[in-house]
This record gives sequence, C-alpha cells and structure tokens, in this order.
Amino acid sequence: MINNELYDRLLRNKGISVPGHKHTTIPRTGESGSFSLSPAQRGIWFLQQLHPGSAAFNNSAVLKIEGNLDTDCMRAALRSLLERHELLNVNYRLHQGEPFACPHAGDLAFEVVGAEGGGKAASSEWLHAEITRIAGSQIDLEHDPLISFTLLQVSEQEHIWIIRMHHIVADGWSKGILLRDFTHLYEAELNRTAPDLQPLTIQYRDYVRWLESRREETAYARDMAFWLDKLEGAPPMLDIPADFKRPSSMSGLGGMESFRIEPDVYERIGSFCRKERLSVFHFLLTVFKTLLFRYCAEEDLLVGTPVAGRTRTEVEPLIGMFVNTVVVRTQPRDDLSFIDYARSVQEEALLAFDHQDLPFDLLVERLNPDRERSVQPVFQTMFQLDNLEIPVMEAQGLCLSAVPLDIGIAQNDLSVSCWEDDGALRGTFEFSSDLFTRATMRRMIGHFIRLAVAALDDPQETLGRLNLLEASEEKMILRSWNETEQPVPEHGFIRWIERRAAQTPEKCAVLEGEHTLSYRGLNQWANRLAAQLMEKSLHGETPVIVCLPSSGRFVAAALAVSKAGGAVVPVDPAMPRERIQQMVEELGDVYALSDAVHSELLSLPPERVILLEEQIPVFGEQDERGPDNGLSPQALAFIIFTSGSTGVPKGVLLERRSIDNLVHSFLSSYQATDLDRLLPITSVASASFIGESLPILAAGGTLVLPDTETVLHPGKLRAYMEQHHITILSTVPSMIRSLNSDGGTSSLLRLILSGGETLLPTHVDRLRGMDIANGYGLSESGVCSTYKLLKPGQDGEQAVSASLGRPVANQQVYVLDSHLRPVPIGVKGQICISGHGLARGYLNRRDLTEAAFVPHPFRQGERLLLTGDTGYLLPGGELAFIGRSDRQVQIRGYRIELSEVERHLCTFPEVEEAAVHPQPDFEGNLRLIAYYTVRSQASIIGQQLAHWLESRIPSYMKPATYIQLERIPYNANGKLEVSALPQPGESLARNGAAYEQPQTAAEKTIAKVWEEILQLRHFGVEDNFFDLGGHSLLLAKVHDRLSREFPVPLTLVDLFKYPTVRSLAGYLSEGSRDSLGTDIYETAAKQKNAFLRYRKKAPSVAVRSTIEKEE
Repeated sequence: MINNELYDRLLRNKGISVPGHKHTTIPRTGESGSFSLSPAQRGIWFLQQLHPGSAAFNNSAVLKIEGNLDTDCMRAALRSLLERHELLNVNYRLHQGEPFACPHAGDLAFEVVGAEGGGKAASSEWLHAEITRIAGSQIDLEHDPLISFTLLQVSEQEHIWIIRMHHIVADGWSKGILLRDFTHLYEAELNRTAPDLQPLTIQYRDYVRWLESRREETAYARDMAFWLDKLEGAPPMLDIPADFKRPSSMSGLGGMESFRIEPDVYERIGSFCRKERLSVFHFLLTVFKTLLFRYCAEEDLLVGTPVAGRTRTEVEPLIGMFVNTVVVRTQPRDDLSFIDYARSVQEEALLAFDHQDLPFDLLVERLNPDRERSVQPVFQTMFQLDNLEIPVMEAQGLCLSAVPLDIGIAQNDLSVSCWEDDGALRGTFEFSSDLFTRATMRRMIGHFIRLAVAALDDPQETLGRLNLLEASEEKMILRSWNETEQPVPEHGFIRWIERRAAQTPEKCAVLEGEHTLSYRGLNQWANRLAAQLMEKSLHGETPVIVCLPSSGRFVAAALAVSKAGGAVVPVDPAMPRERIQQMVEELGDVYALSDAVHSELLSLPPERVILLEEQIPVFGEQDERGPDNGLSPQALAFIIFTSGSTGVPKGVLLERRSIDNLVHSFLSSYQATDLDRLLPITSVASASFIGESLPILAAGGTLVLPDTETVLHPGKLRAYMEQHHITILSTVPSMIRSLNSDGGTSSLLRLILSGGETLLPTHVDRLRGMDIANGYGLSESGVCSTYKLLKPGQDGEQAVSASLGRPVANQQVYVLDSHLRPVPIGVKGQICISGHGLARGYLNRRDLTEAAFVPHPFRQGERLLLTGDTGYLLPGGELAFIGRSDRQVQIRGYRIELSEVERHLCTFPEVEEAAVHPQPDFEGNLRLIAYYTVRSQASIIGQQLAHWLESRIPSYMKPATYIQLERIPYNANGKLEVSALPQPGESLARNGAAYEQPQTAAEKTIAKVWEEILQLRHFGVEDNFFDLGGHSLLLAKVHDRLSREFPVPLTLVDLFKYPTVRSLAGYLSEGSRDSLGTDIYETAAKQKNAFLRYRKKAPSVAVRSTIEKEE
C-alpha cells in the first residue's frame, strides 16, 4: 500500500491538485474583453513570432468516431464547448508592444468533408494526406480560429475527427477535458436535455490574473532563487550528433518514430524499481540521460520534463495552457554506476518537482539567455512519462478513440514520450528533421531499449560500459565494414621498381624541372649508391639520412638506402638547423647521403657521409645489378620525423610491409599506370612524399618535380602541368581553390590527391572530368588508411565535405570510446586503425609506442593504433573526421603540437608565459596566434619572437601573429579561456604606438596594397608580410598589383627576400637586386614553405590520403 503522504507528493510532482490540500481560491473577475497572457503563453507566442510560418506549436488531435453520428448535434455541442471555455474563442494581437488575448469575431470553424476514392484502400491514402494537411497547417495567432474542427466521412458509420488547435490555448491535459465536455454536450443536444457538467468557477483570464498576483509571494522568490542557482553555469546547448548541420533558423519540421517495450521487459522494469525504491519515471529518465551521455560525452546534462501545472482544483476542468516545464540537471560520469546515477537523477528530479510552481517562461526571462533562432533556451531535449493520451470514450452509441498523429513537426531537437499500454510500455521519439533522419531515430530507439535491458542485467555497471549496440550492429561496424583483405604482390616495392627499369629502361622515371632521369639511370644511380653504403659495412636497419632537395638525386638516394637494407630518414634541407641536429642526435649511429652544400647541416664526420654529384654520373656495367639482401617484410624501411609534444621531434618507424601495402593500395585504389605523370607539392621529409613517389614509380609512371618558382606561381604551375601532361596532382584544397577560381587545371589531369582541410563543392565546381581523392591517414598508420573518390559536379555537398571513405586494402578503421568499444553510427569517438600499414612504433620512445599502439581488442595477436583524432562513422560505413582530441591541431595540412610551439616561445629570455591558439583569418582559414606575457616592463615585438623561432621550429609551426598581454586568461579549471583572447586586429590597433608609419612614396604605395589585400590597417614598415597573416597566394596578388605600380622588374622570390614594406621599398627605389648567386638559404624556409603556408590550411575535415603529424 502507498501511504497518503507519498501519494500526495506523487500527485504534486505531476502538477496535479491534491485532494483536501488547503489553498487560497483563485477569484473570478467577471471581466470581459481583452486580457493578458500567462508566462507559458508568452513563451509560446514569442517562439511563434521567431518562426511565423511554423506549425511546431500545433497541438492537434485526431479521433475515429464509430457509430451513427448526428453532425447537427455535433455542431451545436462544439458551439457550446467554445461558449464554456472562453480561451478557445480568442486571437492574440499586439497593443502598445504587448500581446493580448482578444475575442475572436468569427463563427465556429466546423467543416464536414466527404470521403474521396472508392474503396478502403483508396480512402486510406486520402485520409492520411488530409489528416496531415489539416492538422499540420499553420495557424495565424492574430486572425485564424485557434481551434477548428474537420470531420472526414469515411462511411456512414465511421468518421475521422480532426481537431486542429494551437498549443497557446490548450495543453495535453486539455485534450481529455475537451473530449469529456464534448461527450456530455453532444448527449445533451441529442437528448434535448441539460448537459451533465458543473459550471466553471473561473475562466483562464482569472488564472492569468492570479498568476500575476503571485509574483510578490515568498514562495515565488524562493523558487526563482532555487532555479537561478541550479542553472548557474549550465551549458547553453546539448550538441547531439546530428545528420545535418544546425541551420541558422529551425523550421519546426520534424517526425516521430514509435517504439514498444514488451510486457516481460516492462515487468522487469517495475520489479527493479520496486526493489530499488525508484519510480519508473526516474528509471526511464536515467536511461534516456545515459543515452545522451553516451552519444554526446557531455558531463552536464539538462533535460526538460513537463508537469501538469494544475495544482489548484479550480483549474482542473479548464481547457488552457497550464503545463509547466522543469529542468532536471545531472552530471553523469563514465565511471559512475547506473544505479548510483539513477539515484542522483531521482534526487534532482524530486528537487525540480518541489520547485515546479515557477513558470518556466518567467525563469527564461530572468536568465535572459542569448536568443538563438536555432536553439531552444535552457534545454533542447525533453522526456515525459504518462503522456496523457485521449481515452476511449462512448456517447450515445458512439465510440471515440484516438488516432496516432505525426504531422511532421517538432518543438525540440528531441522529445521522448512514454506511456503504459496493456502491460507494455509504448513511446515515441519526436525529432527535428532539420537535424535528424528517421534512420538515425530508429537506431537511437534501439540503443535506448538496449541500454534499459543492460541496466536491468547489471545495474552496478558503469555508464561508460553499459552495452549500447545490438550484436548485429556491432558485427557490421567491426567486421563487415572492415573486410579489406587483399593479397599483396611478392618481392616488395624495390623489386617492383626494378622490374619497371628492366621493362622500360629508357622511359622517364623522374622529371626534375626540364631534366629527365630514366628508369635505367635511376636504378643504376641507386645501385651505385647502395654499393657505396654497403662498403661502409652497413648492417640491417641502420638509419641513413637523405638530406637533399626535392630532385631525382633524392629519389635515387632513398632507393639506394632501401636496396642496401638501411632505413631511409628523409630530411628537408629547408628545416631549421637546430631541428635537424635534434634528429641526428635522436638517430645515434647514422650515415647520410647528401651533397657538398647540405651535408654541413648534419655535422657528421666525413666518413659517415656519401656526397652526391650535382649532375647525373656516367654509369657502367657494374651499376646494372643491385644488392640482393632478401629483407623480410618486417624490416625497417623508413623513419619519418613528426612534431613531438616534448619539443623534440619523434621518429615514426615504418616497416617494409607497411610501404608495400601503401604502394599496393595506391595502385589498386587510384588505378595508376605507366601512362600517369604525378606531380606532388609537398616536402621530401613528409610521409605523403613517400606515399606518392614510390607508387608512381612502381606503376611505371613519371614522378614530376617542378622548381620552386613554378610551384609558387599558380599560372606558371598550370602551364607547366599542361606542357608536361600531368595526370595526377597531389596538393591541398587551398591550392585547388586557387586553380579552380583561376580557370581550372591541365586538360589531361584525371586525379587530384588532396589533403589537409575542408573541401566544398564550390572549391571544385570548375574542375570537371577528373576525380578527387578524399581520404585520411597518419604516418603511424602507413600514410593512407581510407579514401573516397569524388567527382566534382556529381557528388553532393555532404559527400564532398564530410566523407573520408572506407578503409584501403588490408587496413581496418574503427571509431571507439574510451573503453575501446565501438560507438554507434554518427556518434563521435576516437579513430583507431589496424592492419598491415601500422608502424612499428616510435624511435627510442617505448613509452609513446606503448601508449599509441595497444593490443587489438577485436583481433587476437594484432595491434591497434590510437590516433588521438576524433571522428564518426557515416551510415554507409564511411569515415568522417572531426579533429584532434588533444591539443594537436592541423594548420595548412600540418599537424602541430601547440605545446611544442609554446615551449619554444617560453625559452625566449624575456617571455614569462605563452599560449598558442588557432584563429581563422579574414578568409576563414586557420592560422596560429601566439599570446605571451613578459618578465619585465619592456615590450617585445613579434619580429623578435619570429626571429627566435626561425631556427627552432619549421616555418609551418610559426604563429602568424604575436600578441603581448598583461596576463594569459584561464578559466576556473585552469584551461585557456579562448573567448577572452583578443583578436589579432584588436591587439594591433591597441599597440599602434609600436609600429612605424610609411614615410616615402614607395612605402605608402606598398602599404596601401598590403592593406587592401591583407584586409589589415594596423601594421608598420618593419612588420613581416607573413607574420601579418600573408601567404604565397596573397603574395601573388601583391605581385600583380606592385608590378603595375613600379617599373622595376619584380619576381615572387624578390617579395620573399624583401618581406617588409621598408626593405621592399628600398629595393624597388634603388632598382637593384642581389645577384642570382646570392645564398638566400636563411630565408629558404619561407621561400620553400610560403606556398605551404597557404595551401596547407586549417581542417575541419581531413582530405586525401594523408593527414600527418608533420611534413
């Protein structure tokens, strides 16, 4: 038995008046005419104004009437119903800026419509269309009747009754009152007697007046204080993983998916709740909140739940908007058991119910959140139990029963309603179709039910480990979508390239500028260098640095190391000397292949270095045959250095089987042949260079390496590609955008391999007749792990910008939670990779290796790479990329550890503290902004810090702008307060005294051009173009403008050599230039990487076959 006190509390928690509970009565005013709105009505009115064309606030009902219906009596009964309930016969109009309820001047809106179509099957389609059209049509609050009745005649003994009404005049409870009153009034009309209804003691206007009088009461103030405290610091929005991006304004369109929990499971729920002293409502709300937690990984959840709001007996028989909403705020945790969380939910829900009398809309007014048209304030999800369905009723031989109604609207992002039905639990998930598809809702319903069963099976299990997926779904995600096994041809990539040299010896293997290197010459050169390495007693897996610019010499040297059994360590000579030295020290016992100019960067003993000539040497018969080492697939092939969180670069160890699979998957994915010519625009030290150069050589095609000036100038690059019949281009979307806007690419180009940032349809709309490879991979995963071929003009925007495709041959890709368990489709998690492509680990870093490469949870004896990247699976099994889960970011295609840049900044003697954060520039591309504080009162200008970093980190890791602050803003949790950081333009404006204005005519002309192209006003004549956010493609615009302003011949390289207004003005004014022989290696990083500063921009989606930790 349930005691009276508990019974009373349960009723109050539902918002229902308690019998015998003493209250001050609500007085009847007896007034007529206009009257004010209740807070709940004001909230609905306001939202309807935000979305004037939306039917989201229709609160319609549909009933089936079986029996001999008298339509005249029905019409008379409905007129009496409107007379009884004043609120049903009003409109809402503004008066002096305030909305008021005003009497509706029109007559009863009642229409009888005859059925169309001959038989039952035909009428069923017609009925569904009519119900949806009528119940879902928009209601004008100012002019339309706010309740209207339509009767569809199916047959003489069957009618469908559509009650279209607005939520502002009736809540869910009101539907039952309306039906009860109607049956009494209909029977009275039919029998010509007085209706068996008690007169109403008050009208809705009296309730509104009473609410207004309560604002001065102590209880009101107490409830307001409670909610303000409870909701302090609450997150403004719950970002549920959605199928579509949230629009700027929600349409109010939606859908509804139904579910049923069978009686045996529902009985288990009841037994469990009785045992644990929980209500079924609290159990189901906990399940729903656990579902949201697992979907969103949000540890602060706000869910709304309605209460009837009828705590006074006077309002029980009234039709009106009485329902109120309370918010249940809880903090789920991954390690919290379900039963402990359920008790927390119960406690918070009871607290919320104890303070339910405060109208939610008054609370919203007091909170005054930002009113976003796309986000409901305070909460975006709702849950309710005991949804008050219209009961089956009888009246004079008529049977009235509810018809399920889905008119395609939704008031919230997601609302779940449950009710008991014949021993089972039925319910609906109502969702916004602006965000979700029905397929997603059906999956979510399955997960909701699966979570409920899992909680019953083991209530002590933690929230993060409760089983979410059905066995069939888990099998599809883990196995079916990862069935990628393919045989890899024997002998490996070296033998494949040697075979090409034997088959087509005179074919061009490498085109360097305008100079060709044949397959025979390449193979002979590699054989000669391999022999020289072996003369130095090179043992297996000895690291050998190849420190050469992008050239045929570099390719020959890399092949030579592989032939000799060593491990290739590619080093770009444009790297800072200090970084190169760190790599040499990390390698230890190392040899090198270089030339006389670049070998000085390595500081190795002469006996450890083999020097290459500038020109192709003359080969002899002894160079025809290479060494036959018979190395195993597990032998080390490459060591690729990437950015390290300690400030020291870390070496990724790639084995031969990884390279073999890379080459095989490239050839099978992109169908590369000996007719292809591939032009890569990337650093020779990058994993992507390996992933492009080796496959094209294995295919018998040509690797094309243009000079720097050609790469820097889009027009020259396009002409070069046309002249040399380039069929495959490897670059990033920023370069693609430039080629697209400037009129397209080479006519023979069939494939673009692109990586590093978002790719949208507008970026490729003029690039017809070619494919674009959209993919994902890391150095640690073997460069390329997924890919998707897109055809501009044929693929939709979602496909172009989101999908990274399916796994390549012999690789598996998963999206897992923190427990390495698969997450549902569409839910974000960590991207994890396994298969033949995995690296061995990190050089000399066992700790990092063990942290990143873990035992495979699904494949016995294999390893799994934890990438640290966040992504999700699309419904077809394709991968979508979100971003880094730690502080490693991607700028212009490069992975950058922000903490590494910060550490180097803090080594500057006068810098006390530094923070680096990515910010979009005026074109929307990410760049790094450095914020710093100083130890003394002296000011440090950005040029000093840029110069300090010049020799310590690569160009692409350098911040675009440096901003000095009095202090670095942090929040209460010790995290960087991003919103408090000033924008670069703000800082430059404040520090106006720190820069020098242009003086001469030349300086003013140059500064004016910079100002227009950089969209930046505050800079000085000594500020560096690149530190101000400039990049090579913007520099091309500067070049075009200045070439018309000055008679002196000007090249792009000149602009790199003179990157400030003052230095460039001096050069142009004097009309002199340095000799071509001048060594400009001090600015080589900028010259070589300036193009990369633009073309490798910030991603929201990783594109092409590699996203690397460094290039």
